[in-house]
Amino acid sequence: MLTITDLAQEQRIQPIWRQAFRPLFLFGALFAVLAVAYWIATIIFQLRLPHYGGAMFWHAHEMLYGFVVAIILGFLLTAVQNWTAIRGIYGKPLIFLVALWGLGRLLMLVELESLQWLAAIVDFALLPIACVILARPIVVRKQWRNLVFVPILTLLAINNALMHISVLAEINGLYQQAAFTTVLLISLLITIIGGRVIPMFTANGVGFSKPQPIRGLERSVIVATGAIFVLFFLRLDRLLADSYIALIFALTALLHLFRMLRWKPWCTVKHPLVWSLHAGYGFLVIGFALLAIHWQWHLFTRSTAMHALTVGAMGVMILAMLTRVSLGHSGRPLVAPKWLGGFLLCAIFAALLRTIMLAIYPQYSLWWIASAALLWCIAFSGYLLRYTKILTAPRADGHPG
Repeated sequence: MLTITDLAQEQRIQPIWRQAFRPLFLFGALFAVLAVAYWIATIIFQLRLPHYGGAMFWHAHEMLYGFVVAIILGFLLTAVQNWTAIRGIYGKPLIFLVALWGLGRLLMLVELESLQWLAAIVDFALLPIACVILARPIVVRKQWRNLVFVPILTLLAINNALMHISVLAEINGLYQQAAFTTVLLISLLITIIGGRVIPMFTANGVGFSKPQPIRGLERSVIVATGAIFVLFFLRLDRLLADSYIALIFALTALLHLFRMLRWKPWCTVKHPLVWSLHAGYGFLVIGFALLAIHWQWHLFTRSTAMHALTVGAMGVMILAMLTRVSLGHSGRPLVAPKWLGGFLLCAIFAALLRTIMLAIYPQYSLWWIASAALLWCIAFSGYLLRYTKILTAPRADGHPG
């Protein structure tokens, strides 16, 4: 691999292909807008368009493995360069990786039986390849602490395979279960990454000392979140009464709440690049609390509760990370662009409408879902409007990347 200081070769590469975050953030955010706009149009106009696996499968799979996974890979494959000081993926290998992701998105729109296996293979291949790219510099530098992300990506790949098997083998209910465990696994990833970056970003952005982590609390919140994933991944939930599952979700929500309060989110109200991270993490609390309520009293569907983790924790946290990481990794000051706070609020209100309002007033479900979709599209369109130039231009400080 080339070193980070190899400026001569850097100048021969288009800026967008110099680091993984650039194309994956750009195309991932664009896909977030197009996929949700397309999805809500099929609902409002009652379109019956063909998709690989059907419309419901397409929506669940593409928002997780089309949108969220693109952002995860953009973040991790860029961060690994900072962790190891070994040049991350760039140039032609990066073009290939992004093209593989894009081809997967196109094939998932086609419902031709002759192309089903091709669609599954192309879509599945992305994560194993990314695992190898991520693991190599970590192993070279023996940074075993960061190797935790490789098994997480591997488990994501397994869940993705299960979703495809549900289509290819026509196993009813498998893709819904695999999608749910994927949501729980990504929630664990947010738990790990959030615990690393939110206290640091808060202290740096607001100007107070970073709170010292309580090791017992940090371990407990990660273990509890991971245990929920294992519980459902291995289908051990079938051995427990609903009230016990509700208790596990409730205790996990409380652990996340206590952890978040130690980061002093109330001190961040003047800093959009910071309070948005706390808002995204806060939806972990809301999501696990709603899942506890669902399992205890069944007042609303699991899907409604789960969207607090998808639209809320994932959507808001992703937008918060995109806005900050895109500035930092492009050598620009960490100053929020004009109107950024408004776009971030759109994402937050989208999550609240899709979860809280839908749970309270389910008779207006179409209105809440459509309004949430509109706000979601505005939020990520705002990011694209303000950040496309940043993602496609050289670093402002002249450094590689």
